[in-house]
Order: sequence, then structure tokens, then C-alpha cells
Amino acid sequence: MRISARGISKGSVLPETTVHARSGEVAVVPVEGGQRPSVLSLILGGRMSPDSGEVALDGAADARALRRAVAIVDAPDVSAPVDDLALHTVLREELAFSGVRGTRRAARRMLADEGLVAYRDTAMGELPAEVRVRVLTETAARRRGVEALVIVSPDRHGGDPRGWYEVARSWADRGLLVIVLAGGASVEAVGALMALERDAHAQVHDVVREPVAAETAPLPVAPPVTVLRSETDVPVEGERETPAPSAPYDTAPSDIADAEPSAAASACPDPIASRPDAEETER
Repeated sequence: MRISARGISKGSVLPETTVHARSGEVAVVPVEGGQRPSVLSLILGGRMSPDSGEVALDGAADARALRRAVAIVDAPDVSAPVDDLALHTVLREELAFSGVRGTRRAARRMLADEGLVAYRDTAMGELPAEVRVRVLTETAARRRGVEALVIVSPDRHGGDPRGWYEVARSWADRGLLVIVLAGGASVEAVGALMALERDAHAQVHDVVREPVAAETAPLPVAPPVTVLRSETDVPVEGERETPAPSAPYDTAPSDIADAEPSAAASACPDPIASRPDAEETER
């Protein structure tokens, strides 16, 4: 899958911007200040029309297809959960929106599987950035039809940008298209990390040209990553088939989901269509 946004703008909030991304890669886009990251995420996700330019999915301008395929993760005033709510509460609601059965049990299982039990009662606003992004991308990727994640301003939560970058890269490694909108300083820090990965990638190619002993394990190779440092076009090569992400949690239609959404749900409405109330069913 490929998303191409050429010369998109929105009033005085978003100047002309160009973004290209494709499945299996991370596109890290520098976006500074205020509402700009949220507005850009809405346009990339097909939830808002730009004043100029267009967003194409696999070469076609189809806002409905974008809305089905793109999940907007942690965008302020759009999809970010209320900071005062505990992680386990937000997790149950997010799983309900994803159509997961028995969300209490599913939430406990996910916290255990991810090694996050210690954060169960921690308020969302106090979570380390990496933990917050891990949880919110995991639940977003469970939604039916999602093939792309737009992660909005993960650097606003502080911490080492390598943490949320590793989360983004893990999803690209699973075949999803991942766009991260972050401040310029964080993009520079991540760019340095990616330069090291490119060097490691080159070293792997140098090694495999020579005979390798059977007991020697090959070095890991990071998936491709794109950093957009300016609002200029970046060439996009051919498309690449996207495998469906694994689903460790049982899914079902959203009308089987858990308890009635709390303040977190009302604080994070979908800009295009509201999500139905979920009624918890403990399995």
C-alpha cells in the first residue's frame, strides 16, 4: 500500500506539505507546533479535506478508502485518550472500539503479554512515551481493515525518541505503513539512529558476500525507513504487498464489545463518524 500527499494545505494552520509513505516502511515527518500535527493526520487519514493538493491511496484519491485503512494514533483533540484515566480503563475502551470480545479479560491478557502489568493503574498522562505508543498502536492495529498507522506527536510525552521509534519500526516490520509526525529535534535524533541502522545494513551485505561459517548467526537487518526533512517530493518505488497483522486477541463485531465508553471515548470522537456505544460481554 502507498499513501502520497502532494502539496496539501489547510488555511494558515498547515502550509503546503508533501508526504510519501508505503507499507513496510516508517516515514518520519517533521511537523511543528499547535494544531498542525493533528490537522495533517486528519488529512492523511481521509477525515479532513485539504484546501489544496490531494491525498492518494495507491494512486487513487479515495477518502473513504483512506478512512478504512488509516488509524490515527494519539492525536490531540482527535483520538488521544484523557490523560487522567488509568491505563486499564483506556485499554478496555480502545479494545471495545476494535471489536474485541470480553475486554476486561483481553485487557488483562494484553498487559501481561506486553509486560505492562505494573502500569495497570497508571494515568495515561504519566505513562512513559514508549508504553503509551505501544498500547495505543496495538489497539489501533486491531481495528478491522487497518493497514496504516499515523502516530501523532509521540515526542510531546518526553523521554528518549528511540523508544517510540522502535515501536513504529516494529509495526513496519510486520508490514504496516507507518507515518510518525514529530518535532524537528526528535526527527533529527531519530535520523541519527537510522543512519546507524543503514550502516549496519551495509555491513550485513558486505558480510554475506563472503563465506559464513554454519554456526555464525547473521546480523539483523532493519526494515527500510524514510525521513522527510522538508516539504519536497520523495521518490516512491513500486508497491509492496501488505500481509495482514497477526491478531493475538479474539475479534468480533463491535456490538459484542465491552462496557459503555467513558469520558475517554467522548474525548476522542472520530472526526467523520461516531463510534457506537459498546456493551461489555465477559467471556
